[in-house]
Amino acid sequence: MIDGVTHILNDAEPAQGLQTLRLEELWRAGGEDDEVFFGLIGMVCSDPAGNIYVLDSQVCQVYLYSPDGELLQTLFREGDGPGEIRRARSMVVLGDGSIGVIQEFPGRMVRVDRANKPLPSINLSAPEGEGMAALDGCFAGGPTLVFSGTLIKQAIKGVQERKTFLSIFSLEGQELARLAINPSNRDFNNFVFAEKCEMPCYYWANCVDGDGRVYTAPRRDEYAVEVYSPEGKLERVIKRNYQHLKRSAVERRRIHDMLDSLFQSFPIDYSIEIEEYDYDILAMQGGVRVRDDGTLWILSSRGAHDQPAGMMMTFDVFDPEGHFQRQVALKCDHDGLWDGLFFTGKDRAVVVTRQIEAKVAQYGDGASVLAEDEGSAMEVICYRMVAAEQ
Repeated sequence: MIDGVTHILNDAEPAQGLQTLRLEELWRAGGEDDEVFFGLIGMVCSDPAGNIYVLDSQVCQVYLYSPDGELLQTLFREGDGPGEIRRARSMVVLGDGSIGVIQEFPGRMVRVDRANKPLPSINLSAPEGEGMAALDGCFAGGPTLVFSGTLIKQAIKGVQERKTFLSIFSLEGQELARLAINPSNRDFNNFVFAEKCEMPCYYWANCVDGDGRVYTAPRRDEYAVEVYSPEGKLERVIKRNYQHLKRSAVERRRIHDMLDSLFQSFPIDYSIEIEEYDYDILAMQGGVRVRDDGTLWILSSRGAHDQPAGMMMTFDVFDPEGHFQRQVALKCDHDGLWDGLFFTGKDRAVVVTRQIEAKVAQYGDGASVLAEDEGSAMEVICYRMVAAEQ
């Protein structure tokens, strides 16, 4: 117990060793020969029936696929009317079966039902004096709805006050509990895009279980997951003994160049600060997941870097109480650093090629980020996870 909160402190190695699961392809969509051409895939979700929802942030549209890969219909469209959205960021399937897509600014969630009938939007109401809310992520489970983003005040003499946040909100858009906050200033007289301030871990490394508990990795330089009740009370902290992973010069350059491509059209001079070490728990890859059986799956920096040939990524798996049980390696020919992976059922997973680049590209026009490899259109590939032969 630390300050009245239970902390589970795990060793570096799991109790039950390593398990390998092979990804067996079931179907795919997108690519050069498919009738659907994806732009920037921001999120993939599933519902209890196993249907797959794919958000294309570039066209502000959601493609709905059956469990067998049949394109059933499209939801949403770009615009300002009911069921329409601009600058789509992320998506959730809510407990009532509705689908919500968040708009970056002004921050709101647009909702439709499975038949694409518009439902009331959720318009965020920032606390008085804290400016306007811009959204980056959304997470839902049980009665709980969580948004991540930035509170922004109008710039005075070229300096803008900003607070990145992670908070529980009501369906009416009222903030109920603030789980993480980081204030900073953006000085447009001397603009520095600092990765540590502008891209906090809790933007994306979060999830909500079926009972509404929130799991978040609030700090990039600590292997720690905080667990909150649906009311926002810190219930426990799950940690693992872990050494920070230093980025290679090649990776730092790639991240720098991706971010640099987003600011090419900026009318002012700028510089970019990239961290020497990677996130302990990978943020943009959605490194915190809770499965339906209550197990917690964590993707560490080492779980995506330097994987053996033919392995995409290796998850650390904790039991529902927070004990480090085993590691699970996913065997397939994908890149765990740059391709996205989404669990969509007990034994199903969806891989989105180049999805991490697409997520970064949402902050700019996107074209320069994804055009470096000619002919490599984004694909959505649905897999069955099966035990690999030993």
